[in-house]
Amino acid sequence: MRRTDHFSKGPLPRRGTPRPPVQNSSALAGLPACGAGFSPFDPRLPDSLGNQWLRASLRSRSRGRLQFGSQSCRFGPYRIPSSPVIGQEPTPGHHLPVAATCQAEGPGPMTPEPDTQTAEETDTRHAQKMAKKKAARDKIMATKSGEKGLIIVHTGAGKGKSSSAFGMIVRCVAHGFPCAVVQFIKGAWDTGERRLLTGHFGDLCQFHAMGEGFTWETQDRARDIAAARAGWEKAKELILDESLRMVVLDEINIALRYDYLDIAEVVEFLTTQKPAMTHVVLTGRNAKDELIEIADLVTEMTLVKHPFRSGIKAQAGVEF
Repeated sequence: MRRTDHFSKGPLPRRGTPRPPVQNSSALAGLPACGAGFSPFDPRLPDSLGNQWLRASLRSRSRGRLQFGSQSCRFGPYRIPSSPVIGQEPTPGHHLPVAATCQAEGPGPMTPEPDTQTAEETDTRHAQKMAKKKAARDKIMATKSGEKGLIIVHTGAGKGKSSSAFGMIVRCVAHGFPCAVVQFIKGAWDTGERRLLTGHFGDLCQFHAMGEGFTWETQDRARDIAAARAGWEKAKELILDESLRMVVLDEINIALRYDYLDIAEVVEFLTTQKPAMTHVVLTGRNAKDELIEIADLVTEMTLVKHPFRSGIKAQAGVEF
């Protein structure tokens, strides 16, 4: 059985019931104006469905209780949101809730205890923490014992793809490993890496600049395809030379992106003919999905900021 209101003759309307218009407006005459002590629960209100809706709505809001940390606040019922007297303006405070009273409940906020550890105790805890981390790391490293020639892809819109590849070439040279570089796009540039490797380490690193510059500079698709094809033939020759520890194919992803080279041919060669211990590094943005699929290591350089967007041109020692 539904609960009934002691001011009404029937059950209260359900929550969400649309408020019907008050039909007997003359019955409101003579009641006190809003803000003058009027209560929505006044029994003198006409007992219509509209007033039942009003009482139920205000009663549900009057039970509100808010909790702010350790303080609890209870709010009284809202006053009626409009003047009950026809033609009379509502008072300025007609929509404000009855003043709330708040009182603290429970203890106040806890104050953290000051750190009383000595420097020696802090150092001891740090040493124990690092010892646990080293033990976990050693356990992981014990499972890593294999070696193989890797297919490495550097891609993404950010700077550092070729720079990272040439960093690995320098490492190979420092270890005395023979290596090689084939440049597919930047062949026309007088770069710092080219000067260094050909001028000082030509006995360890072969450097082949096969490109003729960016595609928007040549403006000749047939010429670009021919240059890319020549670069790929040289790359295959170098990769098949098992004396070379690493071969960098700089900006080959650009040639693959514009279909100057057949991606299926490149993938098939790398997966079936590359010597087992030869590392091949392929650089350039927009790497093909097929290449990423067969790669052992893929790094995507993310562009966050670049001085070119602020009007700064490419500078020696940074870009080339």
